[in-house]
Amino acid sequence: ADDVTREPFDQLFWSDVAALPNGPNRKQHRWGKKVMKTQSKYQFLEVLYDERRNVTSLFLDRAMQLSDVGEHMYHEFMAHVPLLTTNAPPRDVLVIGAGDGGVSLRVLMHPSVRRVIQVELD
Repeated sequence: ADDVTREPFDQLFWSDVAALPNGPNRKQHRWGKKVMKTQSKYQFLEVLYDERRNVTSLFLDRAMQLSDVGEHMYHEFMAHVPLLTTNAPPRDVLVIGAGDGGVSLRVLMHPSVRRVIQVELD
């Protein structure tokens, strides 16, 4: 799906740097490379790799959803807090959204859980 173009968004991945060794007004690549980009029926999806920081990030409709640095903070709270605040230990869990699977993975860490069903938009 390389034919999907979001020019204003694409420009966010480049920054003008006046003091580069090669002279003023050179472009410095900020993210490294786009691993994937596609337009689904519901949303524009991009996976970007930041070579400088060795970080991969997921963007949906131009908004960053998560990255592999700090993803645990998002998944831990989304999974453990609800499961630890129920009256009875949960056995069957429905996860709506959270398509990267991190929430479901953490739900399965609970010994009482016997089944997880995850439903995702696309």
